[in-house]
Amino acid sequence: MFYSGFTEEQLVPGHQLLVEKLAESGFSRQYVCKKYANKKFLKASVFAIEWAKQHVNDLEPAETMMIVD
Repeated sequence: MFYSGFTEEQLVPGHQLLVEKLAESGFSRQYVCKKYANKKFLKASVFAIEWAKQHVNDLEPAETMMIVD
């Protein structure tokens, strides 16, 4: 947060959206998931999906994100 200039409150909706997408049943068939499931990338997507499925119920539903000018 320090380096980005955003507050935690500004980052939470995006975080929630990412966790929800990772936990969706069909996400593992997405290209990006297959790419980062490779050993070369330390199976990052496999780790992220497992983490998200364990923690998705701990989060409140993501609010509709709005772009503010």
